Amino acid sequence: MFSQRKNSYLFSNLAVACLMLVGLLLLTPACSGGGGVSGTPQQPSPTAVQIKMGDAPADRLIGLEMNLTAAHFKDSKGNQVNVLPATRRLEFLHVAGTLEPVALLQVPQGTYTEATLEGGNIHVSYVSTLSAFPWMGMSEVTSPGSSSIVVPISPPLTVRDQPIIVSVDFDVASFISFDPVSDLPILNNPKFTFSTSPILASGEPKPEQGGLEDMLGMATTVSGSSFTMKLGQNGTLITLATDNNTIFSNVSLATLPNMIVKVSGLTQADGSLLAQQVEGLENQYGAETEGIIYFNWSETPTTWFWLSPQDGNGTGFELTPTTALGQVVNVNVGTGTSYAVNTDGMDMTGANFPFDANVDPTTMRFGQRVRVESSTGMIPDPGKTAGLITAQKVTLEKQSVSGTVAKYTTSGGRSFFVLQLPSDSYLTILNRVQSPSAPYINVWQQAGTDLHGLTSIGNGDTVHVRGLLFSSSGSFVMVAQRIWK
Repeated sequence: MFSQRKNSYLFSNLAVACLMLVGLLLLTPACSGGGGVSGTPQQPSPTAVQIKMGDAPADRLIGLEMNLTAAHFKDSKGNQVNVLPATRRLEFLHVAGTLEPVALLQVPQGTYTEATLEGGNIHVSYVSTLSAFPWMGMSEVTSPGSSSIVVPISPPLTVRDQPIIVSVDFDVASFISFDPVSDLPILNNPKFTFSTSPILASGEPKPEQGGLEDMLGMATTVSGSSFTMKLGQNGTLITLATDNNTIFSNVSLATLPNMIVKVSGLTQADGSLLAQQVEGLENQYGAETEGIIYFNWSETPTTWFWLSPQDGNGTGFELTPTTALGQVVNVNVGTGTSYAVNTDGMDMTGANFPFDANVDPTTMRFGQRVRVESSTGMIPDPGKTAGLITAQKVTLEKQSVSGTVAKYTTSGGRSFFVLQLPSDSYLTILNRVQSPSAPYINVWQQAGTDLHGLTSIGNGDTVHVRGLLFSSSGSFVMVAQRIWK
């Protein structure tokens, strides 16, 4: 039976700090979706602004979610703007190393300096260092209370007449540390990076430039050549155009409504979104979820594993999103389950690693991030876990890790280095039995790897790496999509 270590340890400071963060995530006010501006000053025409959320890896944490129930912002003239038409539940860790849209808005031009925020119901999931068998129980902290705070926006956000991308990166790892005796979270001052960027509407834009990679959600309506989808559990509604070059897989424009889809594309010059690839995953009776493999039963073929969901769509997740996220669900797999690797946006030249538990159970390891698709959705798993899913398909997904660079070498047009993991990384803790020696990841830095803000990498550097994490010959190998500090 799956057991959980739950704490009702109430963090009033956690609520305040997370609300400060969410204020930055949604910094830009909207005049649509129920919002409005008070006061009488004449406003210039509004500007298209896309708000994107991301964070650095927090290798000890598995999940961090919270509700935002209300948000109002004040500009330099004293005008109040409502930016939240409905309560939204945000999960931060599934966007580590990348950015996900949380709002696509028409924003009154001006300078915004202050936010009033309400929210709470914060849930933190992490791996305990105190247990001899950490995979047998998820440690959790819940703060069910709510808070209302006024937060200065610094530096002020200035919106002019050109569409922009607003990116907010949150350093979750520095925000939450742990008491060495009780193993309970300790809150620190939140750290974040706030930046704006013009839109790159051609080629292969990076997320900060308006690139849209692997957005997962439920398609809701179709209008002409455009469609609307709801993104995962945060519930953000976005509309995407399609054109003659849009590639549809397992779905068509006509059959999109009520389909769970994966979409990649870009932001156009006017701030609107264009879908370049649309893949149908399941209908409304199925489900998909992405998260961390928490425990893997090593048989051939593997018959089940535990997954800690960070996001999800469809039957079961729509009904009880806060029950499954950040906990553990039981995933049944077998000879009918297919396996895949999501290489979108990756340079995989020369990297041909396996990922198929039916071939070799060691290709699925504790701590890998996967997406599970099921045609029957998630159902209750009484007395055991937060839910039960029968997997139709399991796909290896990108994830982010942190560590120290060692043994850096270059050969054959690519570079290689060993990433030494922290002792409290979830990969380190969960793999004590499978990898009893000092944990590390062999990183492949490809020609197409994005050295984000870096000109070089050297031994002793502490870096973050996002990419695909494989298990090869008993060791972890990551093919890097992005490396940054």
